[in-house]
Amino acid sequence: MKKGYSLLVYLLISILPSCFGQITFTPNGYVGINTKTPNSQLDVNGNIQISNAVLPMGLFTELAGTTTPLLNFDINNRAPNANYSDQGVAFRMDLRGGENQLFQWLYRAPNNYFGTTLMALMPNGNLGLGVGTSLPQARLHVVGNQFLDGRLGIGTNNFSQDANAKLIVDGIILTEDIVTKNVSADHVFNAAYKLRSLTEVEKYINQNKHLPDVPAASETEKGVRLAEFNTLLLQKIEELTLYIIDLDKKLALIQKENEVLKTTLKK
Repeated sequence: MKKGYSLLVYLLISILPSCFGQITFTPNGYVGINTKTPNSQLDVNGNIQISNAVLPMGLFTELAGTTTPLLNFDINNRAPNANYSDQGVAFRMDLRGGENQLFQWLYRAPNNYFGTTLMALMPNGNLGLGVGTSLPQARLHVVGNQFLDGRLGIGTNNFSQDANAKLIVDGIILTEDIVTKNVSADHVFNAAYKLRSLTEVEKYINQNKHLPDVPAASETEKGVRLAEFNTLLLQKIEELTLYIIDLDKKLALIQKENEVLKTTLKK
């Protein structure tokens, strides 16, 4: 009896593949689609797609089912019956090398046929973020605005240097311009401002070896706040301007007295 059942099971296993066309069932529980020798519980030789859906899906090689090492997971993006009036997305793995992306994240806007690369990782490790970064030119290539909710270190991760610093750079910063806010020392020109005499300034310098209100070299070894320091420098420039104006007035008075003295001597 057991031999009869075994024979029946064997016959069914042998006959079912031909009954179901390209579907193969093996004794160890493997199912093959378009293959007679499945190597896993479900072995599909070809593309997989879910059709006749509002948002069709597909898992297939882009190059018409060839052995090209490229795999595309698609939701309403390039599926045969994609609904292009709605948006679509896709994730692609590509092992062709060269200038091809290793991983690529695509988005297709509604009423468009072609997708746009939003993120791409190259075989050389370059990562591109944003529209237009399908071929990133640096380790991190970002097109568009960035928002970092935290702190950024370049060349260092020692954030203990300054608890308030959002950006810490260990090295030189090269830029065409730097804009700082709240740089003004116009209070120097107020009538109530007490301008030191040059004698007082000389005395202070002799005692402290630096200008009044300006920090000593020992206080600036770890750096200065640019806006604050620029304000101090501007204050000193405005004070110098007042000193020059005062000296110019005194010089003009001396020249006038000299002219009077010359006229008197000629007589």
